Amino acid sequence: PSPHPPLPLSLKRSRDRVSSASAAFSWRTACS
Repeated sequence: PSPHPPLPLSLKRSRDRVSSASAAFSWRTACS
């Protein structure tokens, strides 16, 4: 079976989304 091609764009978007969510959660927790 051939390995899946690298998906830098997808990975970047996923990481960015996770980072954004984490930052928002942290900010909300700190604010509250």
